[in-house]
Amino acid sequence: MPFAPIALFAFRRPRHVGLALRSLMLNPELAASPIHIYCDGPRNAADREAVDAARKVVRELAPAHATIIERPANLGLDRSVVAGVSELCQRHGRVIVLEDDLEVAPDFLRYMNAALDQYADDERVMQVSGYQFPVEIGGDNDAVFLPYTTSWGWATWTRAWNHFDHSAPAYAGLKGNVALRRAFDLDGSFPYFRMLATNLKKPVPAWDIVFYLTVFERQARVLHPARSKVVNNGFDGSGMTCGKYAVSQTALSTDLEACRFPATSAINEQAFAAVKAYLGNEYRFTTQMRRKLNAYLQDSSSTSRVDPASPNTSTPDQ
Repeated sequence: MPFAPIALFAFRRPRHVGLALRSLMLNPELAASPIHIYCDGPRNAADREAVDAARKVVRELAPAHATIIERPANLGLDRSVVAGVSELCQRHGRVIVLEDDLEVAPDFLRYMNAALDQYADDERVMQVSGYQFPVEIGGDNDAVFLPYTTSWGWATWTRAWNHFDHSAPAYAGLKGNVALRRAFDLDGSFPYFRMLATNLKKPVPAWDIVFYLTVFERQARVLHPARSKVVNNGFDGSGMTCGKYAVSQTALSTDLEACRFPATSAINEQAFAAVKAYLGNEYRFTTQMRRKLNAYLQDSSSTSRVDPASPNTSTPDQ
């Protein structure tokens, strides 16, 4: 099949989007991949200089065949992602999604396209993740199935994205069921339900936690690489809604010669246990650090929608 289209979302971080584009250029598949770069508009006059600088980098580094969309007004990350993903899914049936603070491995596009082809007709598989926690994944396969989504480099199909509903109608059933809430929190290892409840109070909920709810409600699967093909550079304090954190991440995978995928879409329980143990430890640590930071700053505005332990949340600056 033709290579899937790529949606890259940028705003006002010229250095970050430059790193993202340079890393994509190391993927040989980029030359034959449709790529749409969505540059969001400034929120106010103070954003204009940085927005213009990011757009300049995009124009300089984007491949000649790229489609660059420079929005005149600010949509915000969540509206922008939902609109872009919906548009490309409708036109192409699938899409690979990146944000401007993500740096990818040279085999990222090969892995994503191979997975999109392999599981195109498997209704239980709703997303392909490019990120993996820094945990040891055993076995001979280059990827494993796990029951949660990610926003740090991912792909999906129209058949899966069609189930996405920003109003999160499944929330009511989850809220009233303790066992379901614990499962949603990956057996209590990470507070995804609290993140969801907080976001649903906002005028525009974060798309990523709502998409996780969509996948969870359908008891679907997400394919994750055994070794991460994405590094998130967004925890450097450059964003408006995430702070500056030291986030544990592994070196990018660069040695994939053949995409060896699982024969079935069953959850890899060994890998899932390793992730839950990692998340539990990481969340306890980052929670303690955030409390110390907030106490020092005495400023409630430092609280973010983003928790650095979770790749199910973006690190936006919008």
